[in-house]
Amino acid sequence: MDQLIELFKTKDINANKDLVQKKISSLRGAYRKESNKVKASMKSGAGTDEVHTPKLWYYDMLSFLAD
Repeated sequence: MDQLIELFKTKDINANKDLVQKKISSLRGAYRKESNKVKASMKSGAGTDEVHTPKLWYYDMLSFLAD
């Protein structure tokens, strides 16, 4: 966590543990929301070209959260 805080301080000098935890939570929530949309579109019986395509540019990078 300390390494993340130091890295984030390069962007925001006032970064602290609470802010970094909120950012992580926000990213996880956005990923979860998009993932649920993809799963719901697959369950609806939609064709392969009608499956929801995530709009988040970092969606694939957070795929490790799917476990």
